Amino acid sequence: MKKAIFNLILLISFNCFCQNKVINIEYEIFYNTDLPNTQFANLYINESTDESIYIKKTKSKESREIKKEEDNSFTIKYSSKNNSNHMDFKNNTLKSIESIFGDEYLIEEKIPLLKWKSIDETKMIDTISVSKAVCEFRGRKYIAWYSLDYPLKYGPWKLQGLPGLIFEVYDETKRYNWIIKKISHEFIDENKFIVTIENAKKINIKEYPNIKYNNNSIDQKLLTKLPRGTSISSSEITRNGLEIKFEWEE
Repeated sequence: MKKAIFNLILLISFNCFCQNKVINIEYEIFYNTDLPNTQFANLYINESTDESIYIKKTKSKESREIKKEEDNSFTIKYSSKNNSNHMDFKNNTLKSIESIFGDEYLIEEKIPLLKWKSIDETKMIDTISVSKAVCEFRGRKYIAWYSLDYPLKYGPWKLQGLPGLIFEVYDETKRYNWIIKKISHEFIDENKFIVTIENAKKINIKEYPNIKYNNNSIDQKLLTKLPRGTSISSSEITRNGLEIKFEWEE
């Protein structure tokens, strides 16, 4: 992370953001999975409406459009092929888009209440002082480094709720790793944060594990892609995604 980036960040006062400014944070994500790879995501924050949207980029060029509406709101439109998480803190709603075996789902739930535990430890990320916190969330233990110089409760994916912006976070096994690479802001005259989502099947969070990890539904998906008459032998699915154990399964 180059110092020039943070020299630009220091010029931005997060405490005086007006309604026509949206914070744009770019995270680099390293997946230490069976096929290790690096991806990127954008976290857009609208403090005036207490909302954020986290959009993970696909390998292809990001498709994003900001369009002014007649009611002086603005709409951020994006391809549903990009997995995303839209948090509306005023209404305590979290809407996530995820592609599961080629089908797009809109998963609805309340914003998770993460029980962060502060650790008396700090370090520097370039010129930024960050503090340590840990929490357990849906089967994984996360270690986060956040900055009190940026009093924003937001972070990547569903990770949020700290007294400062999350600059770096990873799970205990370091299978999933996020770090901020760039912060900027966009000047937009509109004052509402509206997300348009198309071509996705709506489900609630309690339906999600059965769709993502259910052997029978996965077998059916695979059979549609194989020659007629093909049979497959099922085996127990290992949960190795971001969410591997849910609250109601405890």
